[in-house]
Amino acid sequence: MLWRNGELVPWREATTHVRSVGHASVSAVFEGVRAYWGPRDRQLFVFRLTEHLDRLVESARLARLHMSWTTPELAEAVLTVLRANGYRADTYIRPWTFVAGVVSELLSPADAPTETVIDTWPSPPAPTEVTGARVATSSWRRISDQQMSPRIKAFANYHQARIAAAEARQAGYDLPLFLNERGHVSEGSGACIALVRRGRMVTPP
Repeated sequence: MLWRNGELVPWREATTHVRSVGHASVSAVFEGVRAYWGPRDRQLFVFRLTEHLDRLVESARLARLHMSWTTPELAEAVLTVLRANGYRADTYIRPWTFVAGVVSELLSPADAPTETVIDTWPSPPAPTEVTGARVATSSWRRISDQQMSPRIKAFANYHQARIAAAEARQAGYDLPLFLNERGHVSEGSGACIALVRRGRMVTPP
Protein backbone atom coordinates (compact mmCIF):
# COMPACT_ATOMS: atom_id res chain seq x y z
CA MET A 1 0.00 0.00 0.00
CA LEU A 2 0.98 3.62 -0.45
CA TRP A 3 -0.63 6.90 0.57
CA ARG A 4 -1.85 9.21 -2.18
CA ASN A 5 -3.60 12.51 -1.53
CA GLY A 6 -5.11 11.39 1.76
CA GLU A 7 -6.02 7.81 0.86
CA LEU A 8 -4.35 4.41 1.05
CA VAL A 9 -3.99 2.97 -2.45
CA PRO A 10 -2.86 -0.54 -3.48
CA TRP A 11 0.55 -0.43 -5.15
CA ARG A 12 -0.69 -1.70 -8.54
CA GLU A 13 -3.49 0.88 -8.65
CA ALA A 14 -1.22 3.88 -8.07
CA THR A 15 -0.90 4.75 -11.75
CA THR A 16 -0.63 7.93 -13.81
CA HIS A 17 -0.75 8.88 -17.48
CA VAL A 18 2.56 8.57 -19.34
CA ARG A 19 2.37 12.23 -20.45
CA SER A 20 2.40 13.38 -16.84
CA VAL A 21 5.65 11.57 -16.01
CA GLY A 22 7.96 14.33 -17.25
CA HIS A 23 6.37 17.13 -15.25
CA ALA A 24 6.02 14.93 -12.20
CA SER A 25 9.72 14.06 -12.31
CA VAL A 26 10.97 17.57 -13.07
CA SER A 27 8.76 19.29 -10.49
CA ALA A 28 8.90 16.77 -7.66
CA VAL A 29 10.35 17.53 -4.23
CA PHE A 30 10.80 14.71 -1.76
CA GLU A 31 12.35 13.40 1.42
CA GLY A 32 14.19 10.15 2.12
CA VAL A 33 13.30 9.01 5.64
CA ARG A 34 14.59 5.92 7.40
CA ALA A 35 12.75 3.71 9.85
CA TYR A 36 14.71 1.10 11.78
CA TRP A 37 13.29 -2.16 13.04
CA GLY A 38 13.84 -2.76 16.75
CA PRO A 39 13.76 -6.55 17.27
CA ARG A 40 13.61 -6.21 21.06
CA ASP A 41 10.64 -3.82 20.97
CA ARG A 42 9.09 -5.40 17.87
CA GLN A 43 8.39 -2.05 16.24
CA LEU A 44 9.77 0.47 13.75
CA PHE A 45 11.53 3.61 14.92
CA VAL A 46 11.35 6.48 12.41
CA PHE A 47 14.41 8.75 12.43
CA ARG A 48 13.69 12.51 12.76
CA LEU A 49 10.37 12.37 10.96
CA THR A 50 9.26 15.89 11.91
CA GLU A 51 12.51 17.46 10.70
CA HIS A 52 12.28 15.61 7.38
CA LEU A 53 8.68 16.65 6.81
CA ASP A 54 9.42 20.26 7.75
CA ARG A 55 12.09 20.24 5.03
CA LEU A 56 9.63 18.73 2.53
CA VAL A 57 7.15 21.55 3.18
CA GLU A 58 9.96 24.11 2.83
CA SER A 59 11.19 22.51 -0.40
CA ALA A 60 7.68 22.75 -1.82
CA ARG A 61 7.49 26.42 -0.85
CA LEU A 62 10.85 27.25 -2.46
CA ALA A 63 9.92 25.26 -5.58
CA ARG A 64 6.64 27.21 -5.87
CA LEU A 65 4.54 24.07 -5.41
CA HIS A 66 1.19 24.30 -3.66
CA MET A 67 1.44 22.05 -0.60
CA SER A 68 -1.94 21.44 1.03
CA TRP A 69 -0.64 19.20 3.84
CA THR A 70 0.91 20.24 7.14
CA THR A 71 3.79 18.50 8.89
CA PRO A 72 1.53 16.86 11.53
CA GLU A 73 -0.86 15.62 8.83
CA LEU A 74 2.01 14.16 6.81
CA ALA A 75 3.49 12.54 9.92
CA GLU A 76 0.19 10.80 10.64
CA ALA A 77 0.02 9.70 6.99
CA VAL A 78 3.51 8.16 7.25
CA LEU A 79 2.49 6.17 10.33
CA THR A 80 -0.72 5.10 8.59
CA VAL A 81 1.07 3.65 5.57
CA LEU A 82 3.72 1.97 7.74
CA ARG A 83 1.01 0.26 9.79
CA ALA A 84 -0.83 -0.76 6.62
CA ASN A 85 2.27 -2.41 5.15
CA GLY A 86 3.32 -4.07 8.41
CA TYR A 87 7.05 -4.12 7.69
CA ARG A 88 9.26 -5.95 10.20
CA ALA A 89 12.56 -4.67 8.80
CA ASP A 90 14.47 -1.46 8.20
CA THR A 91 12.34 0.63 5.86
CA TYR A 92 12.77 3.54 3.46
CA ILE A 93 9.99 6.16 3.43
CA ARG A 94 9.63 8.59 0.53
CA PRO A 95 7.06 11.39 0.82
CA TRP A 96 6.96 13.51 -2.33
CA THR A 97 4.92 16.29 -3.95
CA PHE A 98 4.72 17.04 -7.67
CA VAL A 99 2.68 18.78 -10.35
CA ALA A 100 -0.44 16.71 -11.02
CA GLY A 101 -2.04 15.61 -14.25
CA VAL A 102 -1.15 16.14 -17.90
CA VAL A 103 0.38 19.61 -18.37
CA SER A 104 0.57 20.82 -21.96
CA GLU A 105 2.88 23.78 -21.29
CA LEU A 106 6.63 23.28 -21.26
CA LEU A 107 6.77 24.90 -17.83
CA SER A 108 3.91 24.23 -15.44
CA PRO A 109 2.33 27.35 -13.87
CA ALA A 110 2.94 28.20 -10.23
CA ASP A 111 -0.72 27.63 -9.39
CA ALA A 112 -0.81 24.14 -10.95
CA PRO A 113 -2.48 21.47 -8.80
CA THR A 114 -0.20 19.03 -7.04
CA GLU A 115 -0.28 15.50 -5.71
CA THR A 116 1.39 14.18 -2.58
CA VAL A 117 2.41 10.53 -2.31
CA ILE A 118 4.09 8.51 0.42
CA ASP A 119 5.58 5.20 -0.62
CA THR A 120 7.67 2.82 1.45
CA TRP A 121 9.75 -0.32 0.95
CA PRO A 122 12.09 -2.54 2.98
CA SER A 123 15.63 -1.20 2.84
CA PRO A 124 18.36 -3.34 4.40
CA PRO A 125 21.86 -1.83 4.86
CA ALA A 126 23.83 -1.49 1.64
CA PRO A 127 26.93 -3.75 1.44
CA THR A 128 29.18 -0.67 1.52
CA GLU A 129 27.75 0.27 4.92
CA VAL A 130 29.42 -2.88 6.26
CA THR A 131 32.54 -3.15 4.11
CA GLY A 132 33.20 0.53 3.46
CA ALA A 133 33.15 2.18 0.05
CA ARG A 134 35.79 3.07 -2.53
CA VAL A 135 35.06 6.65 -3.58
CA ALA A 136 36.39 8.85 -6.36
CA THR A 137 36.32 12.64 -6.57
CA SER A 138 33.82 13.46 -9.28
CA SER A 139 34.72 15.59 -12.29
CA TRP A 140 31.37 17.30 -11.69
CA ARG A 141 31.07 20.05 -9.07
CA ARG A 142 28.10 20.11 -6.71
CA ILE A 143 25.40 22.49 -7.85
CA SER A 144 25.59 25.82 -6.03
CA ASP A 145 22.89 27.76 -4.24
CA GLN A 146 23.01 30.35 -7.05
CA GLN A 147 22.13 27.78 -9.72
CA MET A 148 19.64 25.11 -8.65
CA SER A 149 19.52 25.44 -4.90
CA PRO A 150 20.41 22.17 -3.14
CA ARG A 151 18.32 23.49 -0.24
CA ILE A 152 15.41 22.23 -2.35
CA LYS A 153 15.44 18.45 -2.17
CA ALA A 154 14.21 17.91 -5.73
CA PHE A 155 14.30 14.95 -8.08
CA ALA A 156 15.81 17.22 -10.74
CA ASN A 157 18.85 17.95 -8.57
CA TYR A 158 19.71 14.24 -8.57
CA HIS A 159 20.31 14.13 -12.30
CA GLN A 160 23.85 15.34 -11.57
CA ALA A 161 24.21 12.68 -8.88
CA ARG A 162 23.15 9.96 -11.32
CA ILE A 163 25.77 11.03 -13.87
CA ALA A 164 28.50 11.27 -11.22
CA ALA A 165 27.61 7.83 -9.82
CA ALA A 166 27.79 6.29 -13.30
CA GLU A 167 31.15 7.98 -13.87
CA ALA A 168 32.54 6.59 -10.60
CA ARG A 169 31.31 3.05 -11.24
CA GLN A 170 32.67 3.00 -14.78
CA ALA A 171 36.04 3.93 -13.29
CA GLY A 172 35.88 1.02 -10.82
CA TYR A 173 34.71 2.88 -7.71
CA ASP A 174 31.59 2.46 -5.57
CA LEU A 175 30.53 6.08 -5.14
CA PRO A 176 31.44 9.63 -6.20
CA LEU A 177 32.51 12.45 -3.90
CA PHE A 178 31.50 15.98 -4.88
CA LEU A 179 33.53 19.11 -4.37
CA ASN A 180 31.79 22.47 -4.30
CA GLU A 181 32.56 25.45 -6.54
CA ARG A 182 35.41 26.45 -4.18
CA GLY A 183 37.04 23.02 -4.42
CA HIS A 184 36.06 21.90 -0.91
CA VAL A 185 34.57 18.51 0.00
CA SER A 186 30.78 18.77 -0.14
CA GLU A 187 28.80 15.50 -0.23
CA GLY A 188 28.27 12.17 -1.94
CA SER A 189 25.77 11.37 -4.65
CA GLY A 190 23.08 10.40 -2.17
CA ALA A 191 24.48 11.07 1.28
CA CYS A 192 26.11 13.74 3.37
CA ILE A 193 29.74 13.53 4.50
CA ALA A 194 30.78 13.53 8.16
CA LEU A 195 34.17 13.28 9.86
CA VAL A 196 34.90 12.50 13.51
CA ARG A 197 37.70 14.78 14.69
CA ARG A 198 38.87 14.74 18.31
CA GLY A 199 35.61 13.12 19.38
CA ARG A 200 33.39 15.62 17.56
CA MET A 201 31.44 15.11 14.35
CA VAL A 202 32.30 17.63 11.65
CA THR A 203 30.36 18.21 8.42
CA PRO A 204 31.07 20.46 5.43
CA PRO A 205 29.67 24.00 5.79
